[in-house]
Amino acid sequence: MSNMPNKRSKYQEQYREKNRELLRARKKIYYETNKGKIKASQKSSYEKYKYSRFAQQRNRYHRDRRMVIEKYGGKCVCCGENEYLFLTIDHKYGDGAEERKNIKSKGGNGRYFITKIIKENFSDRYQVLCYNCNMAKGRLVECPHIRVGIVIPKLTL
Repeated sequence: MSNMPNKRSKYQEQYREKNRELLRARKKIYYETNKGKIKASQKSSYEKYKYSRFAQQRNRYHRDRRMVIEKYGGKCVCCGENEYLFLTIDHKYGDGAEERKNIKSKGGNGRYFITKIIKENFSDRYQVLCYNCNMAKGRLVECPHIRVGIVIPKLTL
């Protein structure tokens, strides 16, 4: 089969273009007369697929987040912590609050932030820190590991 549109689809495209307002009015009338049926169908579909859709979104987020963390070295640049659940993305230059404000104004969240990093092709504005080092950097301006000049070894049990 060829990728070229056949005569019928070309005709349909031209018809839709020519009668756009008429088709829009018909669609509106159909919606108004069948609103209850349409809403019930939408709700049923939502209920049927919501858990799988949420699971897909969650899996995609964690896959992308893991990829971003790996691209930035996969461990805390300060103390060397490499447990995925403890790692966060840090703004190297302290402009995180400003960026979060911009993301929130666009209705964004952590997913939006991870996607933004990927779209920016892993900008050098970010680094991986563990949660403790990130909080210390935010509250104390620099992590105690750097201030003291030592790296505390990770405990192994």
